[in-house]
Amino acid sequence: MKKSFKTIFLLLIIGFLLVGTGCEALDEFSNKVFNNESKDEVIDESNEFVTVTFDYGYSSFSKVSLEIKKDQPIFEPVEPSVSGYTFKGWYSNGNDSPFDFQTKINEDIIITGVWEETETSSIEDTITVTYDYNVPEIDSVSIQVFKGEKTFEPLVQTRESYIFKGWYSNLSETESFDFSTTLEQDLILTARWEESIPAEPETKDVTDTL
Repeated sequence: MKKSFKTIFLLLIIGFLLVGTGCEALDEFSNKVFNNESKDEVIDESNEFVTVTFDYGYSSFSKVSLEIKKDQPIFEPVEPSVSGYTFKGWYSNGNDSPFDFQTKINEDIIITGVWEETETSSIEDTITVTYDYNVPEIDSVSIQVFKGEKTFEPLVQTRESYIFKGWYSNLSETESFDFSTTLEQDLILTARWEESIPAEPETKDVTDTL
């Protein structure tokens, strides 16, 4: 009997709201009383990521932007090397001190490489290393490296729906290029990509309760 009285009383209140305030207030009241949240509400995580842009500070290389979780540090890239220049480090926002890669990043940031010209060399002392990003909208990059020296592994732009699998001197090879290799002749390195299947949006299931 008490349960029936409670139900009738609840229906009277809803009827009053319907007449006095309209359907919008009714919907709001109903959602609060019955906890009637959407069963497939998509969780928005767009604010949990920041963009870190690396500018190599060398004209041949385009800027590379990576998304990381907010309040997390970014890894330090492999130190780049180009004949005739010494890489002095990574700097952010015009700071005089090198960027601290232990810093937790909570906003978009640009980190720039700084170089110092050290010596000129004849073309006979250098070889050309070409990086083919294997992406239609990104041009290949060529740098000069001293013979007998190593080249470095550059960063790769985040690419939607693809996973970067490494740099290859020949895409038919099963092993990616070994960047500890000393070079004696010109080299072309090509990026290998693997298409990924997008993950389903995360949802939460809220059970209706009275």
